Amino acid sequence: LCDGSNWFKIAGKSVPMQCQLAKTSYQAIGTATMTDVTLERADVDNTGLMADLANDRILIVRPGKYLIMSHLMWSDSAAAVQRLIGQIYNSNTTTAITAAETTAYTSGVWAVCQAYCLADLLTTSTIKLQAYTTDASPDVYGVGSGDTTQILIIEQPSW
Repeated sequence: LCDGSNWFKIAGKSVPMQCQLAKTSYQAIGTATMTDVTLERADVDNTGLMADLANDRILIVRPGKYLIMSHLMWSDSAAAVQRLIGQIYNSNTTTAITAAETTAYTSGVWAVCQAYCLADLLTTSTIKLQAYTTDASPDVYGVGSGDTTQILIIEQPSW
């Protein structure tokens, strides 16, 4: 339980922090440029402290171990694309935490890059989803509901 600045255990156990941000529109990605994915919707933020939609990121407000998963969807492309990357990025340390790559992506196919990891994060960590393509044709895909680009983070409690 949180009063806005202090955490209290319920029945002796901490409540794990969770946040999921999703994309609701298409986004063009420049060729050969790692680009922050805009995230317009918070599907989950059980504490109300992690979702930062103004800056398209998840804020870490309690240090610990976190499971991070991303699902980056690409729209179909008119031509074959050699390389698509979805990356989970810690903008405070300016490092990629993990990434997933799809290669030899053929036209007419909706590609997906799924990345996931378990990471030790500090309260200064801000987590973003980034995208990269070798061709400007495919966009990052986002819809109002259902299968869309998203990132999810779940704290792993240490009881």
